[in-house]
Amino acid sequence: MGSTAAILLVTSGDISETLPASFSRSGLPTLHAGDVGAADALPLRFASRSLLEADVADILRAHGRPAAIALAATGRGSLTPTPVHQLTDDDWEAAVQRPLREGLFTYQALHALFPENPPPIFQIGPTLGLTGAAELVALSALTEGQRALAKVAARQWGKAGWRVNWLGLSPEIYSPRLAQAQAPKLPDMSGPALGRRPGLADLAALIALLSQPQAGILTGSTLSLDGGDWMLP
Repeated sequence: MGSTAAILLVTSGDISETLPASFSRSGLPTLHAGDVGAADALPLRFASRSLLEADVADILRAHGRPAAIALAATGRGSLTPTPVHQLTDDDWEAAVQRPLREGLFTYQALHALFPENPPPIFQIGPTLGLTGAAELVALSALTEGQRALAKVAARQWGKAGWRVNWLGLSPEIYSPRLAQAQAPKLPDMSGPALGRRPGLADLAALIALLSQPQAGILTGSTLSLDGGDWMLP
């Protein structure tokens, strides 16, 4: 297997509609792989671990080992504000359970292909998983589940050279559809400490920085790219 300087961005669900295009505008080489039928994406079948593993293996053979792997996934309805008492079993399956299951398949497939020393892996999500948000319980639950998966992978496979970190973006940066999310009021109403909320170009630059060998001691961490809004945990 050769290597490439590109970041492999793996997406599924509604986030595939906005994140890849914004990510590519950062200027860093990016390979986008996502749901079959997603625009401008190398196709991935998330229906089973074996299908996903085969598709990722094809991408690696064609494009080489990526410099880093970034994961972002939502389910149908995850980004749509819905009062918790109106969520049906089918809604919860589509918005939370299915993307979590696909996330598990993704980590399992990557481990089969990279049992040792994979590229650094970054799980991307909105910071509202740390605080909760009215009518976005499905997205909050999904985000925390994805963060737990990242931490489990980092701990379980760390001695084999796995580095996995979770990167949180302000909700409106993660997806424009969350711009009107009823997020909790900030503890300091003067706005982010840096005077702005980092964007997707900042996220891509941070991934490039943390992919360097000098950052090899960082794993299992939760890093919030919100400009100092919450300063959690």
